[in-house]
Amino acid sequence: VMALDGDMTLQAMPYSMLHDPATLGAHNFLVALDNGPSAVMINNGFMYLQRCKKDGQTYRVLKEILRREWDVCKSPDVYGPGGRYWSALDAKNITGGRHDLVFITAKDQKIYQDVLVSAFCGRHVVLRNEPTHVKIYRWRDYVAHFSGGLNSSQVESCAFFDAHLNVEGNRKRGYSHWSHPMRLPPRPRETDIV
Repeated sequence: VMALDGDMTLQAMPYSMLHDPATLGAHNFLVALDNGPSAVMINNGFMYLQRCKKDGQTYRVLKEILRREWDVCKSPDVYGPGGRYWSALDAKNITGGRHDLVFITAKDQKIYQDVLVSAFCGRHVVLRNEPTHVKIYRWRDYVAHFSGGLNSSQVESCAFFDAHLNVEGNRKRGYSHWSHPMRLPPRPRETDIV
């Protein structure tokens, strides 16, 4: 399955490169990168999924992306003033404010990034998708809450892809690639929202 944004074009048929067993063909989930080799920097304007097994990691990641998007779409009241999303943090004085709903550009991309960081780090991470305005009083506690207990440096460290810049034949073909194993944790039981 391939997904392309409307502002992307293909200059040649990509399938021979995507299916090449010596390079990209060995991977199940291919995405484009924006500014660096990190799950925080993926651009979902290009995605390609191949050979996905039901209940395999790629299948689970895609399913979690869709669940989080559904959560955001079906539950706008959860994120606003008095909503469940912020109630625990507000009670601990980690966050505060009115929590007015806010339009965030590339919200879908931020959800994809969070899910991939979750899969890379093995923790339930929800750092990029802030559905409302929020005042953060205690940054470290905020990050720990939305990153499964990791601090900012730990999230950055486990979110990086492994470089494959010197794979035989890549330089001749004019591309390189990065990879990372995925181990998406189960969704926390205490919540039905992201």
